[in-house]
Amino acid sequence: MILPIRAKNPPESTPWATCTLIALNVVMFAVTSSGLVIRPDALEIGALRASHASPATILSSMFLHADIMHLAGNMWFLYLFGFAVEGRLKWYRFLPVYLLAGVAGDLLHWALSSGAAQEVPTLGASGAIMGVLGAGLWMFPFSKVNVLYFFGWFWYGVWEASLWMVGLFYLGIDLLMGSVDKVAGSGSGVAHWAHLGGAVFGFLAVLVLRQRRDSAEMSLAKDAWAESNDITALTPHELRDIALSHPMDSYLAHVWMWRSLQRRQMTDECLAHFVRLLPQMVASVDPNALGSTLASLCLSPVVVPARAVLGAAAALEAKGVVMDVATVYSAVRNWAAASETDHETATYRLARLKHRSTGQFDEAARLYEEVVRRWPMGPFAALAHQGLRETRPGM
Repeated sequence: MILPIRAKNPPESTPWATCTLIALNVVMFAVTSSGLVIRPDALEIGALRASHASPATILSSMFLHADIMHLAGNMWFLYLFGFAVEGRLKWYRFLPVYLLAGVAGDLLHWALSSGAAQEVPTLGASGAIMGVLGAGLWMFPFSKVNVLYFFGWFWYGVWEASLWMVGLFYLGIDLLMGSVDKVAGSGSGVAHWAHLGGAVFGFLAVLVLRQRRDSAEMSLAKDAWAESNDITALTPHELRDIALSHPMDSYLAHVWMWRSLQRRQMTDECLAHFVRLLPQMVASVDPNALGSTLASLCLSPVVVPARAVLGAAAALEAKGVVMDVATVYSAVRNWAAASETDHETATYRLARLKHRSTGQFDEAARLYEEVVRRWPMGPFAALAHQGLRETRPGM
């Protein structure tokens, strides 16, 4: 037997729905149990069977569990696989897939059961959770899972497997045991067909939703991240896979750029991703760290959109970053690819920075004069004249 104990697939967004579902299941068990098993009255009212089927019992049965081990097992699987699946689907897609997978599992269970077996109460989140696993089998087939294997008292250990191996193992067990139960005409007490129905629904649902699928290389990069717990230790290639799987994470975009500059492995893809998230980085990344990265980028041979870096530099200047911002302004002044408007903006802002922040009045005055001379009708001409009066009072 094997038991998954760790999924090395960090979620792409905070899994609020999964955490809420776990909490609801725990609370429901607390109010419907006695002595760590479900009370008979709760089983009678909330469990699902053919003669007692309604939308209410279909929903309530997903939140009832027979005993504490039933609850613990289901919540453990929901935690292991729900975080990554919700992280990609987001809560508004994840919740319908979860709930409808539970319904699909119940329908398949009934369709393949007959007679007295249809009146055996079914309860638990297993069908819905297997729907989560089915969704994961499409989106993250190569993600790494640590599993505890044990066969008797003397043969046990921990092994790393891909999610598709773990998923097919459990689905194979359900298919085998469900077939045995059907042939024998008896029930084992486990709704194996509900598991299979939920898994198939989850798999098909993410296909219909056209969710992207992680490559083996991306899964290896996430594995390295999970093992190191230090995103800055990854290579630019590994960071590329992770950053693109978290397209709105400005911190990852910044680290990818920083490591690419360190390793001199800059790519157009990295630059485009960095520039797209640059406004978010100004608000969320440490200003000094971002200033250093931005200065290094501007000094590199890469052609960078001047307007984007000037806007970010101005925002960082307002946060007290001085030297790195001055480097950015100086670099843009020398870029042949920058427009005259960008040259004018960089020259004026550098003059004001030296005037207001570093006290280099002579250098500031020289730059103010350049603004007045080169762009006498520009938007900064009047401000440059004012700066000259302040830096050279006798003029």
